Order: sequence, then C-alpha cells, then structure tokens
Amino acid sequence: MRRPFKPRIGLVVEDLDIEKIEIPDLIKTYFDVRIALSTSFDDFSDYIFDSEILITVPGIYEPKPYQIHFQIFNSTELEQEIIWEYIYEAWYGINEQKDTKSDEYTELKKGISVLINNGHVIKARKIIELLTDVVENDEEWLSYLAMTLYLENDIEQAIRILRQCYLLNPSSTDILYNLGFMYKVNGEIRTSIYYFERLLQVTTNTVIIAEVSEMLAECYYYT
Repeated sequence: MRRPFKPRIGLVVEDLDIEKIEIPDLIKTYFDVRIALSTSFDDFSDYIFDSEILITVPGIYEPKPYQIHFQIFNSTELEQEIIWEYIYEAWYGINEQKDTKSDEYTELKKGISVLINNGHVIKARKIIELLTDVVENDEEWLSYLAMTLYLENDIEQAIRILRQCYLLNPSSTDILYNLGFMYKVNGEIRTSIYYFERLLQVTTNTVIIAEVSEMLAECYYYT
C-alpha cells in the first residue's frame, strides 16, 4: 500500500534548470519533493514553510526550529549521490545510541511531571520557559513543554515543539506517539498516519502496538 504521507523536501536555488534536475529514485520513493527557482519564491513560500527538509542557497530563508536545512551554492552539488544519501539518513536514520551522561535536572523533571499530572499546567510551563538554554536541545524538556501547550489548547504550537523533538530523537516512542495523536486531534490525518506508522517500526511494546493500530484503523477510515 502506498504511504499516504511523505516528509516534504523544499528545494529552492538560483541557477537551477528545473527540467534537468534529477532526483534519485530513493528520494522520490520516500519524500515529496518540490523544486522552485528563488525568483518564484513568493509563490513557493507556503510549501517551504511547512516542509520538513529545506535545500536552499545561502541567505534565502531562515529555517524553523523543527526543519532540517541544507545549503548549497549551485545546482551541480545535487549531482553528488552522497548529498542525497545524507538527506535520507538525516530524516530516516534512527539514533540507537544512548546518552550516558548524567542529567543534573532529573529531579526537576520529575517535579514538572508531577505538576502536569496534577493539573498545574501553567506553573509547569512557566518553570520550563525559565530554562530556555537548557530546553532548546533537550527532547524531554521540549516534550514537557509541548504537553503543557497541548493542555492549554495550543495544539499547533505543541506540534511545532514536538517536531523539534523528533529531530533530536527520531526513534522516541513518546515523541512519535504524541505527534501522531496531536496531528489526529488537529484533523491532519495523513500526517498522523505517517508518525503512527513510524512508531510501529521502532517499538516492540505490545500495548503501544495495539493502541496505535486501533488509532491507525480510525485514520485509514477517514482517508
């Protein structure tokens, strides 16, 4: 069955002859690629804004925190197969290495979890926001922040944060589950299916598999 959702690649360069550019079969199979000249950037901006991966010339676009961004100086660089392989691995590569460093914020994280579970969402969010420098590259902190935003009915912002989490750890079952669930709640069923399918690829937890399979069945019903 054809996957109903593919991560998006937005490709914008200055000197590109669109008719001559060749996208490798591997990329066309697993990504939705849109190509445009920088001269038509205004018409392309909506697609760029929501692309998971951007390939642009330097200085043309400021990527969002959840986006993977590659810069090239001319279109001939795209003839190198290694670039496309790197792009594939950047999205689909699963990081199985464990971080063995001690976490000095472990106890505070436990406290934040207790606050959220007991309904003190605003207080939890304000504490997290005080730790800006720490939160930025810590998937667990970002997950807590996303949960507080979701509980405050700011689903789109919660999703944006979770997409940033995904780049930090694409094999996290919690992140994949929450992305699938929040996209489903937000009515973006095709995207929800993608993350739920991704979750089934990385988990062996039978409880999660059963729950996600049930939600996937609901999603398929509406597509």
